[in-house]
Amino acid sequence: LARVVALALALGTVSQPAVTATVTGTMSVSLTLNGTCTSVSATPLNFGTVTQGTAPTITATAAITVTCSVDTIYTVDLDAGLTFTGVQRALIAGGSGFPYDIYQDAGLTLIWGTTVLSGTLLTPTPMGASGSAIHTAFGRVIPSFADPIGIYTDTVTVTVNY
Repeated sequence: LARVVALALALGTVSQPAVTATVTGTMSVSLTLNGTCTSVSATPLNFGTVTQGTAPTITATAAITVTCSVDTIYTVDLDAGLTFTGVQRALIAGGSGFPYDIYQDAGLTLIWGTTVLSGTLLTPTPMGASGSAIHTAFGRVIPSFADPIGIYTDTVTVTVNY
């Protein structure tokens, strides 16, 4: 009998049972494509030079450039800086310093910050077709008459969340 079955298989004479019914289902197929940001850079926020005792209000601007893939939604945070006083950013020279702030608007009403710093994040922004966006940071400082001569500095970290 084994020889007959083997011969029948070899000759293709064994028949398969007929298909009499089918069942179908579906398979979900998806892909999530996340955007990415590849760089952030900022020009210096330089308030220039002022003569001691004149105490003018000084404003300056800096450009923050963000590069992301098209349509990536991102926010830009500016931290409190290395010399944060617990209340406000500060420019420091030696042991002396004076407060300053960075704003998102030319009217100097919306402090640019983080969730830690009293201020707000840059409104979530979708990246345009160019893949690069420039945001202007507006700074204001009011030196006092009593500040000693020196170069006052701070460093602020710029973070892009996407």
